[in-house]
Amino acid sequence: GQFISEKKAADIKKNLSDVSADAINQFRLRFSRLEAFQRTVGGDGQPREEVTTGLFRTFSFRIRDVAGAEEEVLDRTYVDRISEATPQRFDLPVSSPVVRGIATDLLAGKAVSLDMIVTTFVAQEDLYRVRIEGAGIRVKAQPELVISALDSVGSQL
Repeated sequence: GQFISEKKAADIKKNLSDVSADAINQFRLRFSRLEAFQRTVGGDGQPREEVTTGLFRTFSFRIRDVAGAEEEVLDRTYVDRISEATPQRFDLPVSSPVVRGIATDLLAGKAVSLDMIVTTFVAQEDLYRVRIEGAGIRVKAQPELVISALDSVGSQL
């Protein structure tokens, strides 16, 4: 899906008009929400929503660009730490094809589209507690760029 809109990308391009992709020293994603959920109907006939992330023995979150390059962002170790009150940042290597593509598109003022891929494992004894219909993953993530002031002005010094 669309990760950074055309309008937001144009704003970034305007604000970073003198910056090259080489000046980007760090790219990270700041997560303030990442949870699996399922919707069910309670015994009273009313809809309910249940967070099911705790049932996952393994959890992998990756991003994939339109060219098919993938980058792992985080694994199960960090999922329970993510919340609005305790957002977590995950660095991605600036040399990866995914990050280079994001940086190039942003600096050109283009929208960025990424697929978010979640892989999980649920133990056999918990399988009947997990429903596919009415289930989903909530993600609230913000991309962050760290730009070197010296690298951005380059030979102008």
